[in-house]
Amino acid sequence: MVQNLRNLVRLFRTIKFIWVNKLWKYEDYILLIGTEDFGNLGDHQIAESEIEFIKYYFKEKRVVEIAASRFYRLNWGILNKVINKKIIIFVTGGGNWGNDYIYAHNIKRKIIKEFPYHCKIVFPVTINYTDDEMGKEE
Repeated sequence: MVQNLRNLVRLFRTIKFIWVNKLWKYEDYILLIGTEDFGNLGDHQIAESEIEFIKYYFKEKRVVEIAASRFYRLNWGILNKVINKKIIIFVTGGGNWGNDYIYAHNIKRKIIKEFPYHCKIVFPVTINYTDDEMGKEE
């Protein structure tokens, strides 16, 4: 029973890898990373406006949105291999750069680290660091 379950998990991982490779090797999409999918309606409106903006200026491209809650569950080993360097990465804007919203700030930091050679565009954002030890350290 346990061996069958392990084989099933391996099969799903293989299928996922093949699907991701087929989708992400093309250049007909744009990534929008870090959109907020929590309770703040203003953040949802920001995400909708960003998607509209991308669709207006990049009509021939598909928008692939990776929400903040899914960001850290991604398989970075696979993504780094399959995301073409010609892909444009948009990073969501809002008031979340700095240590007040460290979760969102760390998403931006990871994008810069993981995709050093990709074109990255950050939508307008407010930057704020608190006047305490953590803010000074950041």
